[in-house]
Amino acid sequence: MALHGRRVCVIDGTTVTAADTDANRKSIHQRIISPGRLASSGPLVGLFSLATPPASTPAIGPYSGKGAGETTLARPLIERH
Repeated sequence: MALHGRRVCVIDGTTVTAADTDANRKSIHQRIISPGRLASSGPLVGLFSLATPPASTPAIGPYSGKGAGETTLARPLIERH
C-alpha cells in the first residue's frame, strides 16, 4: 500500500518472557517472576508493511537500561526499510 508514493508501515511493540537460559540472559534482562522462579524478559519491536504480508526481522533488547525502549529498538528497523 502506498500513500502519495510512500510505503505505509506500522510499528508495534510488546514485552516477551523467555526461558531462563544463559543465551537469553545475555541478550535480554533477567527478572524475578516469583520467589525461586526466574525468567528473561525484554521488549520486542516489529515493523509491518501494509503492502506485503511478512513482517521485518524483529528487534529485541534489554528489559531496562540503555537501549531498552521501543523507540530505540524501532530506529534500526525504520532505517533498513
